[in-house]
Amino acid sequence: MKVTQVGLVIIGLRGVAASLLPERDLAVLYYPKYDQTDFNKGYCTSNPAYQTAGQGYSTELACCKAYFNGQTSRLCYSKLPNPPTVSPTTKGGGVANVWYADYNLDWTKGKCTNKAPVPNGRQTYESQLACCKGSYAGQASGVCLMNLPKAPTTSPIGTKSKFFPIWSGWETGYCDNDPTKLTGGNSYLYDTQAECCDAWFSGQASNACLRFDPTYGSRSPTQAPIQ
Repeated sequence: MKVTQVGLVIIGLRGVAASLLPERDLAVLYYPKYDQTDFNKGYCTSNPAYQTAGQGYSTELACCKAYFNGQTSRLCYSKLPNPPTVSPTTKGGGVANVWYADYNLDWTKGKCTNKAPVPNGRQTYESQLACCKGSYAGQASGVCLMNLPKAPTTSPIGTKSKFFPIWSGWETGYCDNDPTKLTGGNSYLYDTQAECCDAWFSGQASNACLRFDPTYGSRSPTQAPIQ
C-alpha cells in the first residue's frame, strides 16, 4: 500500500510540474510584416493575416533572420522576448553579414553583394560563394564567381596535388591539379577532383568537370561517369 501511495505522489508531482511548464503552440508560425516605405520598420508577427507575405517560420528569431537581415534599426530583433544585445546580421558601415543576389543587374552581369539593408524577402547566404552557387548557377559569363575576393584566373604559381577550379564558362569549366594553371589569388583547393567539381560545377549539364582527365593521376570512373 505504501508503494502505491508513493507512486501516486510521484505521478501527482509530475502532473503539477508539467502544468507549470509554459505551453507552446507548435501550430503558430511567424510571418514578415513589411512597411511599404521603410525596410527598417518591418518585423515578424504570428498574425495569420500576414501569411501571404512570405513563408512562415516556427520561431520569431528564424523569421527575423530570413526576412530582416541587414535591418539597421534592429526593430525585428528588438521585438524578440530576449533580443540580442548586438545584431547578429550586420556590421558597421552598412554592410550585412549575409550575401544576396543583386537583381538590379542584368543576369549576365549579376553578382552577389552584402550591402545593407537586404531587400525585402531576398534569399540570403552565409558566404559570397554560396550566394553565387545558389543564385547564379549556370551563369555563362562567370561574373558572379569572378567577383569573389580570390576568384580563379590564369596566372601560374606552384603547388602540389590539390585540385582547383578553372573557370572558362559554366559548361566548360573544370578542375585540375596542374600547378602551372593555378593562380596567385585562387585559394579554393580540394583534395579530390570530385570535391572540387561538386563545389564549383554541381549541376553542370555538360558534365565537363567530371569528364576532364586531370593532369596528374587519372579520373575516377565513379566520380566521373561517361554517359
